[in-house]
Amino acid sequence: MSPPRVCLLGLDAADASLVERWADDGTLPTLARLRQEATWVALEEDGALPSGAVWPTMVTGTHPGHHGIFQRLGVVPGTWRVRTLDPDACAVAPLWLRLDAAGARSVVVDVPFAPATGGQRSAQVVDWGTYERLRPPGALPRAAAALARRLGPYPIGWDASTRVPLTARARRRLHALLLRGVATKGAALRWLARHEPWDFLVAVFGETHAVGHWFWETAPSTGAGQPGPGPAVRDVYRAVDVELGRLLDELDPTTAVVVLAGHGMGPNRDGRHLLAPVLDRLGVLVRTHGGSRVVHALRAACPAMVRHAVSRYLPRRARAALTSAWLSSGVDRARTRAFVVPSHQQGFVRLNLVGREPAGAVRPGSEAEALCEAVAEALTRLVDRDTGRPVVRRVFHAARTFPGPQGHRLPDLLVAWADDAAFRAVVSPELGEVAATPTDPRPGNHRPDGFAIVRGWFGLAPSPPMEGRSWANAAVR
Repeated sequence: MSPPRVCLLGLDAADASLVERWADDGTLPTLARLRQEATWVALEEDGALPSGAVWPTMVTGTHPGHHGIFQRLGVVPGTWRVRTLDPDACAVAPLWLRLDAAGARSVVVDVPFAPATGGQRSAQVVDWGTYERLRPPGALPRAAAALARRLGPYPIGWDASTRVPLTARARRRLHALLLRGVATKGAALRWLARHEPWDFLVAVFGETHAVGHWFWETAPSTGAGQPGPGPAVRDVYRAVDVELGRLLDELDPTTAVVVLAGHGMGPNRDGRHLLAPVLDRLGVLVRTHGGSRVVHALRAACPAMVRHAVSRYLPRRARAALTSAWLSSGVDRARTRAFVVPSHQQGFVRLNLVGREPAGAVRPGSEAEALCEAVAEALTRLVDRDTGRPVVRRVFHAARTFPGPQGHRLPDLLVAWADDAAFRAVVSPELGEVAATPTDPRPGNHRPDGFAIVRGWFGLAPSPPMEGRSWANAAVR
């Protein structure tokens, strides 16, 4: 007897608590039915895995130390330049390529940060309706050109992660386009499931990701002054639930189904904007004298929304070049021992390592270890000026957390922020008060915990919710 087909449907950055709440109150009837028929697994995380590494970790079965992907921006080894991620630089073959080699057929649609592999038996659609569009939309293999014509253009014709909806009109338009995007993707998936031969189908709805970032707001249902999901979030989740139901109704009942979100979403609270000033105060990030400080002050005075509005009109390479210039602007490379890697959620600290950076100031081995320990200890001692609570939940050493041959591509320290700080200023006995203006215009940002709903997988029967299953541990061999 041949094994059943497997359908894995990703709800990118959909928040588990919202899915549970709205499944219980009838807003999401398809997911409510799946929870009754299948097994709900709460995927708990400690905050080490960067949000950009979630999908590469899942589809390769390895962690960032092996596949080398951790976010959309990274420092080019041997330089101080920052470049946009090339998903094809993933060092480990994804699951569908291995299935292809074993004779199985796959359909792959919009898996974030996934390499375009083009297996002989696979049909893959890349960056058609993803939240972060890292390359032009396309379909593989070349014989799938008809597939691309059938899908047509995705309703949102730009990288939704970089275009800030500045006005109420822009927000209404993005809201409407996200709903159209869900319906378009649902129709495309049903067509693919009917007309493409497959043993494994994996597709990801990126609309839950976009709506969480841009429409997390103060909502009356959450109480006065409490940040929560705006009405658009509920609308998009409901639309995805409808499309899930339509697709699942067309699948053979023996098909194993997994609905998955590797991480969640919540109010945007992080201290990335404070990280460079803290390293400066520690004396490990050394500034040059002169005009660069004026440039930094002018940038800080320019509202983040305005900067993002201007940057959206720049080509991707130009944005990366500006980020590279900003990374090293006013930095004394010969004396700097640690610097900040631009990020989207966690704080990333990279050592100026001899033999890795072009003007290395820290020797590998005991000197580097001691510096990592000192910086980590200083960060964990920071408390929020307004609340008096710690602002850092934990600092992870990448070499220990994600050991592997691609470790040189990762930051050396990954900072997981606390969820309940204001992040306007931090204080510690050693550093005094350090203040900085937040630079991220998005009202929502990631939370590490996710969920999986598993039906018919390896004979699993419906069961009560299973807690404590680490997302990374579940994916990594």
